[in-house]
Amino acid sequence: MAAADLSRTEQVRASSTKPPGLLCLEGEWEDNDPWDKLSVEHVLRLLELQNYLRLVHRNVNTVAELEYHISRMNYRKKTRYDIVYLAFHGDRDGFDVGKKAVSLDSLASMLSQQEPGFVVYIASCSVLNADAAQLMSFCRKSGARAVAGYTRNVDWTESSAFELMMISSLLGSTSIKPLHDRLVREHPVLTNKLGFRMAHRTWASAVGS
Repeated sequence: MAAADLSRTEQVRASSTKPPGLLCLEGEWEDNDPWDKLSVEHVLRLLELQNYLRLVHRNVNTVAELEYHISRMNYRKKTRYDIVYLAFHGDRDGFDVGKKAVSLDSLASMLSQQEPGFVVYIASCSVLNADAAQLMSFCRKSGARAVAGYTRNVDWTESSAFELMMISSLLGSTSIKPLHDRLVREHPVLTNKLGFRMAHRTWASAVGS
C-alpha cells in the first residue's frame, strides 16, 4: 500500500515520526475510597502502546494544580500536545476539581496563554450541554481547534470504550465536522446514549445529534 493511501495516524505509526502528544489531567472518582483505582490512564495507555499517541498523565485535585499543568503545556516554547483530555466529574455548570467547579469560560482563560491548535476533550458528564454560541466562543477564546465531550450523564465503561475509537480517529483527522458526522454514523448507539458533541470556532453540533 502506498503512503498516500494511509491515514495520517497510520503514516505516523508506520514511520519513525513521534506520535501526537496527549495531556491527560484527571481528578479523583471516589473521594471517600482511598483504595479506588479507577483511572482513564489505563485506557489511554492502550492507545500509547499501539503508538497512536504519547501520553502525559497527571492527577489533579485542586484548581491550582490544574492551572499549573496547563501553564506548562508549552514548556520551552515548544508545542507539546495535540489533545488536552480532562477527566473529572461534571455537570452543565462545569467540571469538578476538588470541591470547586471549573466553568468553560474559566478553562478558556487558562488555555488562552498557550500555543493554539489543540483539541480539548472533556470526559465529564453533561459539560457540553451548553449553548452552541458558548462552545464556539470557548474555542475562539481558548485557542482550541475544537472541543468535544458529552451532554448527558455517562457510564464510565461505555464512555471509555467510545473514547478508544474517538481519540484514535481524532488524531488522524484534520476536519472536525466530518469527523463528528462519521462517528455519529458509525457509532449511533453510543454517540446518542452519551450525548456526544463537538464544536469549533464557527460550528457546534446539536445537542443529541
